[in-house]
Amino acid sequence: MATYLIDFENVGSDGLSGTEKLNAQDTVIIFYSANSNKLSMEMHRCICASPAKFEYFEISVGGKNALDFQLSTYLGYLITQSDDKEFYIISKDNGFEHVIKFWNSKLEGTDIQTSIIRQTAIFIPVIETEDEISEEAIITSIEINEDIRNLINANQKINQITVSSEDIAQAIMTLDDTFSKTSLQKHLKEKLGNQEGVNVYRFLNHGIENHTRQNFHKNLVAEFGQQAGSAVYKKLKKLVKKQ
Repeated sequence: MATYLIDFENVGSDGLSGTEKLNAQDTVIIFYSANSNKLSMEMHRCICASPAKFEYFEISVGGKNALDFQLSTYLGYLITQSDDKEFYIISKDNGFEHVIKFWNSKLEGTDIQTSIIRQTAIFIPVIETEDEISEEAIITSIEINEDIRNLINANQKINQITVSSEDIAQAIMTLDDTFSKTSLQKHLKEKLGNQEGVNVYRFLNHGIENHTRQNFHKNLVAEFGQQAGSAVYKKLKKLVKKQ
């Protein structure tokens, strides 16, 4: 269950890419103005076919960043009033990072457990290779490139991860709610085998140690695909320090 707040002035119809991947528990709120009130016919069809709930807010224009201010204000209202635990600001505007940082600091230590992520579209597609590998093929098998392997292991190489992303996601989703980083590694070794479990743990731990929650989520989506990546992120996000 997630809420997507769309800065339509900024991203237009492209920001709504991925509506077909949402479910009936998701909500999409489109903030638009007289300067940005046109949907492509293709996107209109996608919205009509999506099971998600859609809401529309027409923003009064006349002041600089009027839409940004009203979107940010409504986000604050939703955080305290909604049951949703995941909020996505869909915008290319880096200024929203200040809003995210503010709420993360205010919510830390409270009973409200949620995350706020900014991205440029509802669904961020996996970049295809020159051989035009399909998204399905990419998320079927994880291959960590040489640069990431070097970052994970400093100057030590690890064996290539060959276990499928589906198996990794399933292993992570069977973790109990009290797991720690230590028990995560042990669990992965039990589920995926000793060497594969260690390799997968090193990959995940690199993201946990070196990225913000937002970047960690993006990396998981890139490796696992939108749906599986988001599910894995929700399971592991408590290990990532809020920044």
